[in-house]
Amino acid sequence: MIAEQDFILAIRRFNRLNTALTVLNVVRYLADYNEPDGDSAGAELQALIKKAGGETYVMSNGDLFAMFKGAPQLDALTNAMMHHLAPQEEHPQPIIAYHLPKDYTSVRERANAYVSLANAAEHMGEMQSATLALQSHDVHGPLTAWSLSQVETLLEKIDIKRYVRTQPVYYQGDRGIWEKRSIDFFVSVTDLKRERFPKLILETPERLFLELCYALDRKLLLEMASCKEQWENKSIGLNLSVETVLSSAFAQFCHVLPKALRRTINFEIHRSELFLNFTTTCNAFSVLKEEGFNVGIDGITASVLPYIEFNRMNVDYYKINVTRDKWEGMHDPAVLRALQALPSEKIIFSHCDHDEALKFGQKLGVRNYQGWLIDDLANAIVS
Repeated sequence: MIAEQDFILAIRRFNRLNTALTVLNVVRYLADYNEPDGDSAGAELQALIKKAGGETYVMSNGDLFAMFKGAPQLDALTNAMMHHLAPQEEHPQPIIAYHLPKDYTSVRERANAYVSLANAAEHMGEMQSATLALQSHDVHGPLTAWSLSQVETLLEKIDIKRYVRTQPVYYQGDRGIWEKRSIDFFVSVTDLKRERFPKLILETPERLFLELCYALDRKLLLEMASCKEQWENKSIGLNLSVETVLSSAFAQFCHVLPKALRRTINFEIHRSELFLNFTTTCNAFSVLKEEGFNVGIDGITASVLPYIEFNRMNVDYYKINVTRDKWEGMHDPAVLRALQALPSEKIIFSHCDHDEALKFGQKLGVRNYQGWLIDDLANAIVS
């Protein structure tokens, strides 16, 4: 039943964005997958779909939906897939193609038919609550449209304050003294995941992860708007998705915050947004600047530094992720040139968790850092 709901939620999200999709419904016969060694034909079909750049949704009865952005080479793909389907007298057309958004209604009707089949087969009663559903053994691996929907439902119900954390950004002065410049507020996804949905992998696929970030942004902004006395005299940083900039939650946040105080607020937009929609993201930067906020780009890594001219964007700072996991390639000549092209006073080395990153940044003239290593160094001096 989860697979059917996941597929419906996925096409609903894409239809809301008016995304051009090709959807193939593969109607299978029992002989296709009732094999002693398992569903090897199904595995071959899924491999073909993946190779063609598609996503596979396996229904409870073994039929498939394959989803592709744009229009793949259908003739070649369907011919290859037909080799893995047993002859079907009752299904003379085992592969049915739909083109969204034009055929959205037809695809929904077809998907609803599978839901009815699953209900009849499983005699399912009332759906579990989002909390229980996310603890299920079936809910594991990368995010899906269905699991994201459950997380969003859960976020509407829980008190997010339990998961709000802070971490300072420090400036290292000429004598090596660490000075606290601002405090980032964020929702601890690690703690949220551990308690609420421990088996999900949240970072992939990226488009769903960004939708999760939007839900977390919205929840945190509403919380911050309702208790501004706790932070309004501080310099703070908040993560923000492009979609959040256009939301009512952001408008409400602006409403409670006088323009005179906005220069102490730093909003950070993840660099992934630039790849998904460059123009819209740059427009979001402009909106934030016009409203009087500072703007930064977060999540920059060595792998993307040579390919985007970050210093041509209207932002106040750049957060370079220098954790050990992202460190590979940092000494590459193209990466070094890209770093040296950025004003050093606008660079923040974030997730700084090892000495090599700190020494590398100091050599480049970077003065702003964030991470547990810096927390330890600053606290050791204070102590």
